[in-house]
Amino acid sequence: MEFLAADWSSLPADLLNRIADRFLATSDVDYYMDFRAVCRRWRSTTQDPKNSPDPRFHPRHWVNINGASCRSNTRLLVNTATGRTLRQELGYLIRFMAQRPGELVEYAALESGSPPTIFFFCKDYMDDNWVIHESSRKVYMAQPDSESLAIYEDRCAFPLIRLAASGIYTIGGADLGSLTRRIFDLMRFYMADLAEISDNDYTIMSDEKSLWKLCVGRCFLTESAGKVLIIMKLAHGVVVYRLHTHNYKLEHVEDIGNCAIFLDLYCWCLCVNADKFPSVHANCVYYQKSRLAVANYMCMYNLKSEREERVDEKFEHLLLDQRLSRL
Repeated sequence: MEFLAADWSSLPADLLNRIADRFLATSDVDYYMDFRAVCRRWRSTTQDPKNSPDPRFHPRHWVNINGASCRSNTRLLVNTATGRTLRQELGYLIRFMAQRPGELVEYAALESGSPPTIFFFCKDYMDDNWVIHESSRKVYMAQPDSESLAIYEDRCAFPLIRLAASGIYTIGGADLGSLTRRIFDLMRFYMADLAEISDNDYTIMSDEKSLWKLCVGRCFLTESAGKVLIIMKLAHGVVVYRLHTHNYKLEHVEDIGNCAIFLDLYCWCLCVNADKFPSVHANCVYYQKSRLAVANYMCMYNLKSEREERVDEKFEHLLLDQRLSRL
């Protein structure tokens, strides 16, 4: 047994790192940590996550399908890229809170694909989705190691970053003003259609305040295979646009390949690799709908055929009034 252990510990460094890289490529960080725990030499040969800026050490593609209503610390996680499932004990802390003189602030989601930036706002304006238009135009930003705060002020900045605080990742390197204008252009273009599924009377108003209220739960932002997608949920079906970040042009998309998109009741959405999930169809968008006196039901919209199909029986476990939870 000692002889075998000695052989394992003497494996070539390049081989050890190739194996370790395979785990990180699929975001199996738990496998990577188990791999490093085999012996001291394997730990010294491979990168230590504590001292590495490598973004692969930050879990990605993982979602918690237990939902916010789960009372247990043990959650069932699914990797949307590989289909792997994992039961893991998680803590309850999902956001950091900090105290500034006279007000409570809340950290928002980190940027995707770039060094982390911290955004935060007055807590008073974070409690109610309907008062975001009343809030200050000032957004405070800082790098984790910054000694001071940068103040960004723009009339459209707060609503967009408010989406990020609710779970949507902002786009690393993107100009916030240009991105915001493109999203608001789409909202205005589809405003009449969105009014069909609104029970409120702010559709008769033309200001940005009513426009933003109308689009709560209708406009989604996500990233798939390095491409930024904007999804608009309409009265009948869904439209998807790709945002080209080099010139901020919008391109209508009818084919998202082997991906499928899931929308929740709020502003969360995620892309999954349909090849890894037998009951999920590629190039489709899944979302919930409701009718008067009828409970929520699940629909699948095929982007190519532009047909909507009810699929309750396959996704009954998702028909809960809860947010998708992503790591």
